[in-house]
Amino acid sequence: MSKSFEECLEDIKNSTSSDFEELEIKAKQESKKKARWFFSLACIFDLPILYFFLKSKMMFFLPMIFAPIFIIDVFIYLILTLCFSKNKKEYITSFKANVIQKLMCNFYGHVNYMPEKYMPEDIYNLGKYNEYYNEYTSDDYMEGLLEDKYLTKMAEVHTVEETTTTDSDGNTTTERTTKFHGLFAQIKMDKSINSDLLIRQNWTIRKKDRLDMDSDEFEKVFDVSATNQIIGMQLLTHDIMEILLSFQKMTKIKYDVSIYNDTIYLRFHTGAMFELKSFKKGAFDEEMLRKYFNVLDFTRTLSNMLIDLIEKTEI
Repeated sequence: MSKSFEECLEDIKNSTSSDFEELEIKAKQESKKKARWFFSLACIFDLPILYFFLKSKMMFFLPMIFAPIFIIDVFIYLILTLCFSKNKKEYITSFKANVIQKLMCNFYGHVNYMPEKYMPEDIYNLGKYNEYYNEYTSDDYMEGLLEDKYLTKMAEVHTVEETTTTDSDGNTTTERTTKFHGLFAQIKMDKSINSDLLIRQNWTIRKKDRLDMDSDEFEKVFDVSATNQIIGMQLLTHDIMEILLSFQKMTKIKYDVSIYNDTIYLRFHTGAMFELKSFKKGAFDEEMLRKYFNVLDFTRTLSNMLIDLIEKTEI
């Protein structure tokens, strides 16, 4: 049985070693040192340029000077990032091993968490999201067993559509549009529903394909489509609709659910997942960890409810 957020956080804190705490201190010191160097070097390079423009009384061209100053400062920042990143990288790696993996173990058994590994693109495409993209990236891959039985795979996924246009003068413009960025999960069941059931955000399924639900509140948030309407109504019980609504209201995270035969696919539009949000707040930032906890908890709870319902339903 999984523990509450407070219990889970306390267990993680108690299980982390002194080496992890020491590494956190070193990473924060490294970050402060990088900030001091950046401020000093930026002043050395930026102030003479500003002084030249002020002394030459070229105030009319003052806005033009911000472009080279910006380029210089970005270059300085990138160089310093290369020079002062060793402890930060080690700390992030340790954070994922000491905090994120233990958080996952609260919900799944036999967890194999590989932060550098990606979710295979062909698995993501099995969700049939009907969204064109031409750039796919992924990391923070995890495999585990739900209830020590159902294989679950999840990872952060980012899909982007990049388009390049050329005007009549030969000038090219590149535009990047994020189609999805967040947590994607696949859960394999023992029993097939022998049909498809889609639960998507409102106004994303054509009206003629939507399944009419007996809850106006639910229909304001979600669209439902089912190849077998009877099975769709059997699975979307009041309890299922209630937990779907409650999670989105509580977290403000948009998500979708797809069931194809014996497989559940979940997507959460969270942006980056399982990353350290702030060095200042550190590894035990409660707001950050509560968000990760809530998504993992909902994934487990919803999957369990659906699987249990499917097992009991005559299909």
